[in-house]
Amino acid sequence: MIVTSRTPLRVSLFGGGTDYPAYFERHRGAVIGFTINKYIYISALRLSSYVDYQYRLSYSKIEMVDDASRIQHPVVRALIERYNCTNAMDFSVQADLPASAGLGSSSAFTVGFINLISRLQGVPRTKLELAREAIFVEQNLLGEHVGVQDQMHAAFGGINRFDFENTSRFTIRPLDIRG
Repeated sequence: MIVTSRTPLRVSLFGGGTDYPAYFERHRGAVIGFTINKYIYISALRLSSYVDYQYRLSYSKIEMVDDASRIQHPVVRALIERYNCTNAMDFSVQADLPASAGLGSSSAFTVGFINLISRLQGVPRTKLELAREAIFVEQNLLGEHVGVQDQMHAAFGGINRFDFENTSRFTIRPLDIRG
């Protein structure tokens, strides 16, 4: 059975830069933005024992490897190792828009892959848990210098204001723009 995760891309309106821990650990930060009806889709299919590889990953490249440590895609490799995914799997990635469009696609990918693995393992996660885990993976496991709004938008969807007081306290306020 194929399992698919669909994660929205985002547009940031105000507050960019205040979502970096280096900023909001000293001052409060806040961002306003919204997700759009363009998505990243990640599908997973358990492979039979008849294939001669453990993992197949199809995105802008195709990877077929026997060991997770040989996966070139850093997010996929980190998450497969973090969640101890030992089943033979075929992962496929599609997107409505190309990467590097400035719409938070890398964080949407991370949120989507965490959601997919969680569903495969039968571990439900809240939106906040998805966002926090994606933030942890990107900042701590991958060592990327990123803020936190992209993961929050991807996990929550819709139109939101996110306030950041410190790394453990975020406030999420959905905005209602209907007259």
